[in-house]
Amino acid sequence: MKTFAKSISAILLLVLSVFAASAQEKVLVSGRVLSESTSESIVGANVLIKGTTVGTMTDQDGQFTIEASAGQTLEIMCLGMQTIAL
Repeated sequence: MKTFAKSISAILLLVLSVFAASAQEKVLVSGRVLSESTSESIVGANVLIKGTTVGTMTDQDGQFTIEASAGQTLEIMCLGMQTIAL
């Protein structure tokens, strides 16, 4: 298994898909978490809405989807790597 960089400071692909769910202005955020140094998918990274217990995990391709309110911050963390907020 190749060694991943100690930092995932660069999320190479983050695709935002916006769907108005109601007056609460929910957005569906989809993306892919990749290693900055190798461009390989990060499997099992946690993607959380900052300040809540709402979250998801990346799949075998490093992809995730999570529903959040407009303006909320996502935190992406993986064991042995630096946590980042977007």
